[in-house]
Amino acid sequence: MKLKRIPSLIVILLLTSCSGVSPSGNHRSGSSSNKGVSGSSKPTLIPTSSTTYVPHTGSNPFPTTSGSVTPPVTDITAIPVNFTAFNDFHGQLDESGDYVGLAKLSTYLKDKKANGNIIINSGDLYQGSFLCNYDKGQLASYAFKYIGVDVHTIGNHEFDWGVNSILDNQLALEQNFLGANIYDYPKTGSEWHKAELGQEYKIINLYEGTECEVKVGVIGVIGKDQITSITSLNTTNHIFLDPNPIVKSLSRKLRTEEECDFVIASYHADNPDMSIADIDTSTGKPYVDACFLAHTHQFQDSMSNGVPFLQAGAFSEGASNVSFTFNKVTGVKTLISEGNVYLAGEGLTPDPVVEDIIDDAKEEQYDKFHTVIGTNTTGGQINTGSMSKFYAKISYEQALIEAPTYNTVGAMFNYSRRSLKAGDFTFSDLFETHPFLNGLYIFSVSESNIRTEMDYGIYGYIDPSVSIGHSDDVYHDILVFDYIGFHIGVNSNYEKYYNYFPSAFSASAEHEPYKLGFDCFHLALDWLEVHHNITNSDISGNGFFGGY
Repeated sequence: MKLKRIPSLIVILLLTSCSGVSPSGNHRSGSSSNKGVSGSSKPTLIPTSSTTYVPHTGSNPFPTTSGSVTPPVTDITAIPVNFTAFNDFHGQLDESGDYVGLAKLSTYLKDKKANGNIIINSGDLYQGSFLCNYDKGQLASYAFKYIGVDVHTIGNHEFDWGVNSILDNQLALEQNFLGANIYDYPKTGSEWHKAELGQEYKIINLYEGTECEVKVGVIGVIGKDQITSITSLNTTNHIFLDPNPIVKSLSRKLRTEEECDFVIASYHADNPDMSIADIDTSTGKPYVDACFLAHTHQFQDSMSNGVPFLQAGAFSEGASNVSFTFNKVTGVKTLISEGNVYLAGEGLTPDPVVEDIIDDAKEEQYDKFHTVIGTNTTGGQINTGSMSKFYAKISYEQALIEAPTYNTVGAMFNYSRRSLKAGDFTFSDLFETHPFLNGLYIFSVSESNIRTEMDYGIYGYIDPSVSIGHSDDVYHDILVFDYIGFHIGVNSNYEKYYNYFPSAFSASAEHEPYKLGFDCFHLALDWLEVHHNITNSDISGNGFFGGY
């Protein structure tokens, strides 16, 4: 018998709360909300940590356990200690090409779990598919709880729906995300204080209760620069400090105070300081015994001082494995093997429990996956940059209607997530091109700021009758995503500043940033009801710009 998912009504409410508009109907109706921000050097942003958190989780359709049992071990001189990591899953619940999807990934991870492996997720579990996003990651969270993933590291995309959604997903996972270098912002006096969000480490007792028990400490961190990869409105009260000294300090604590036999690092980043593989003179051991990486979606496999550093693609494409034997008498660890696997070549069969629940979820949203809502008539796929140009133009045109008192001259967006298939496409196909549902704002920005971003390669559309020069004194109204409009940099003292459109927050700006009442994806649904086809003229020609 198939297990049932959350009722469709709840799904609709969840998506509505995420996007600010209904998933169907007329998304243009109603007046726009003027949620302006002051023209000072720091805008009035919506705080996260001071907002009352109200848990919001759906019903869990999965069994309480996947049924895996750690095999018995009796030889204390050759104890197997094995790790399997995956990264940047991005809600890839369905199988697609080289991406094996959740049901087959479940089979692989459960097999490893049954072998006694510690399973680590190195971040960006969510964000990418409609099937994952429509309930803000709840289905995926319940699935990975069922699979038995031991450790979840926070990634930049965990922040896409705001901190409260991270807390909701922690409840569904029944464990906290690791984020040892996530600190409260700003400082209290001269001191940084660890944020409540992001547990520093997790201790796992392998073969617990036997003479072969091994104590493993896993430290989870996120790259310090990745705060610039998140809509700054969602990280108002947080900062990511340099993870490397934090990993070293926590390693020392885990080795000495917690008496861990192994210390593992899970970085949601691809470029750790390799000195974390050095010998800590206070313990006589390397700071970490293995390091799992993420974020860039690459396959990485390198060694430093005998410590493996691994990353395994993205979207359920691969997994990283490291195997040791441990002599509990002498304390000697022996690295047996390390490396990445391409899961498409593993001959995996789908986990029937996971497969049935995904099928049920898709059945509840049948129209989103099967009903054609438009046709791409350009003669091929529309790449991510061109999709951004499409969204920019239709958003600009709608801004002229919704906010006629502003002299909006164009729209500037960062690149979309995925290309749009040629020919007929569905709601789900379109959604995956831009799943972020960003807020849209009209900014008053200097020509020099606009020109800098155009020259950098950002995508968009400018009214062909408008000439954009390089003046610091001439200002235009421009429509932007919240991500790029409020984009921040962080200086060496960990002070945040607006670095894409700083002129919008200066005294010279002609008005405060003005929030519009629609997002570009739902606007596109309305646009397609009228036009149906996306043609070459909708993504190229006079006024369009962008590309590296």
